[in-house]
Amino acid sequence: MKLAKGPRPWSIRLFGVLLIIYAHFGLIAGLSFLDLQQRHLELQFPQFEWNRDWAIVWVSAQFTIALIPLIAVCLFASKVARWLVSAMALVSLPWIASYVQTFVLHGVMDWQSLVQALVPVICAGLLFMPSAAQWLRQEEVNDAATFE
Repeated sequence: MKLAKGPRPWSIRLFGVLLIIYAHFGLIAGLSFLDLQQRHLELQFPQFEWNRDWAIVWVSAQFTIALIPLIAVCLFASKVARWLVSAMALVSLPWIASYVQTFVLHGVMDWQSLVQALVPVICAGLLFMPSAAQWLRQEEVNDAATFE
């Protein structure tokens, strides 16, 4: 893969900013409330023995995974990464619907969780903006000397 050329459009830059804030928020929240993170993992995956060290590894892995599409899109103009971000957004849609339904039925909203669920959807939308789509369509130039 070669680095993408040319200036990044505003939608790609905003995508990068949102995704880096999203990833850092998850990292900081996970490490700040490590005991809560460990309990959550114990409930979610009871077949494993969770301790503080494994909770740190889990939070760090989530941070790293969130940064992969950021690097792929912003540095390499990867079209595949755009579709991976879209898949992340599709996974968030049921959560968004659940938060909205809870608000409509009970008048209670977990705003922090709603924002966390909306960020992947917004990021995916930014990657389908006309300026981003055009920038992601950059032709990869194959250098004949590379293959000799």
